[in-house]
Order: sequence, then C-alpha cells, then structure tokens
Amino acid sequence: MTTQWREASAGGQTFRYADSGAGPLVLLLHGFPDLPTGWDSLRARLNAAGYRTVAPFLRGYHPATFTDRAFASTDLADDVALLLDALDEPTAVVVGHDWGADAAYCSATKYPGRVTKMVALGIPHPSTLKPSLGSAWTGRHFVYFKLPWAATTARLFGLRMVDRLYRRWAPSWDGPARDASVDAAVTALSDPLVLRGSLAYYKALQPGNPFYQARIDVPGLVIGGADEPPVLQHGYEATPGRFNASCEVHVLDGAGHWPHREQENAFLEVLLAFLDT
Repeated sequence: MTTQWREASAGGQTFRYADSGAGPLVLLLHGFPDLPTGWDSLRARLNAAGYRTVAPFLRGYHPATFTDRAFASTDLADDVALLLDALDEPTAVVVGHDWGADAAYCSATKYPGRVTKMVALGIPHPSTLKPSLGSAWTGRHFVYFKLPWAATTARLFGLRMVDRLYRRWAPSWDGPARDASVDAAVTALSDPLVLRGSLAYYKALQPGNPFYQARIDVPGLVIGGADEPPVLQHGYEATPGRFNASCEVHVLDGAGHWPHREQENAFLEVLLAFLDT
C-alpha cells in the first residue's frame, strides 16, 4: 500500500499521519519499536471494509512532531484528543499497539465522549500488571530505557536492540514483514532526535497514572498473543474487570507481541466483528 503523508496541528502539536479510505474513523496507533507503516496492510483491508483509517507517528517518532511541550505519560490521552481536533473529527475508534495501547486505555478513560470504542494490542490494562519477579524480568527494558546513557549505548551498538526486542517479544515471528519492520525502525531511530523522542515515553513513566486507576466506560477489545509471558497472560484475564462497559479479550495462537501482524487474518476477523457491533 502506498503511504501518502499529511500534516495537521492542534493545540501546538503537529501530527504527521497516513489518511486513507472513507467511512467511520479508526485511529491506528503504533508502539515501540515500530512506525505507522506497520499498519499498511491492515489499513488497506480496513479501507476495503468501509472504514477510514488514520495512522500517525506517535509524538517524538518523527522530527515534525517535536514541540516544546514537556512530556508526561498522561499526555497520551491528550494526544489522541488533539489528533481528533487536528482532523476536525469529533470521535473515533482508537486501536493501539504497545504504547499506542496505553494511549487507547488512557484516552478512553479521559475522553469517553470522543473514543467510541477502544482496541488494545499486546498490552493488558496497566493496572493488572502487579510487581513480581516475572513482571520485573518481562519489563526489564523499562529500567534500561530510563538510564541516562540508554540512547548512547543503543547507538554505540548499532541499534541491535531493535532486532533483539522483536525476537524476544515475538519468538515465532519470522519472515519479510518482521525484517522490514526491524529495518524501518532502525532507520528511524538512527536519527538521535527520534531515538530520544521514543525513549521519552519510558523516561516519563511514573507510578500513579490516574488513568490507570479509573474504570473504562467505552466498549473494549483486547488482543494478545499466546507466545507472550505468563505475567501478560494473567493481565489479559484480569483486564475486563477494569471496564464498566463490555470488554472482549482474545489471545491468538502463534502470536507474540504483534498479534495484529503475526496473525493478521485472525486479528482482522475479530476486529471487524467488534467494529460492526
């Protein structure tokens, strides 16, 4: 799918995004280490099914998205609302993977009048991830990326961490799509500004995010992979308890952290059924 980029601004924030199709709006938010081009195949299929899709760079993942705004993890909810303002759209379905999933949870919590439905991929509700040896080991990259020398050492070793993370988080995923994602992420993160921007999400993460404590009032769909660690599997099981509205959870066989790409057909079937209800 050919990607044509657009830019729009709201509230002092510039967004760079791919916009295609016509119909109800679906925002597709990528995570780390990833880019909006990772949605290209799904964008085309959602467009064919009658949906408009907008896939933006998360703030900091493209030089055009940098501003003087101080970054806090609670900003993810506001970034979704600002993107809708920039698009001059009142509402959307928000689909997010990894940090994009965090944005989906937070925006659905803070802006239930603007997020009609939310879909989280590869991340259970953050409040379900309780401290333990298992969670510390699974999330050890959170500690590393907070270190002041994380960006320097990542560049020093040629960003080999990107391939390592893909292999660790999605052990069964192999082939051209995975390789293309790794190459694209390495190219993007080779820009020191983008590397700093992407790591800012980890550096800004602090305990006590108020959006993790509140329950969600919009319908949710949460999809994980059977290859993910037990701590995440337990989190998926507990996630519906964080919703006042309905919440479906699906764990796809043969998938790890990227279930929407490792098992695209199965994911799309579940997503379209959720969107159509």
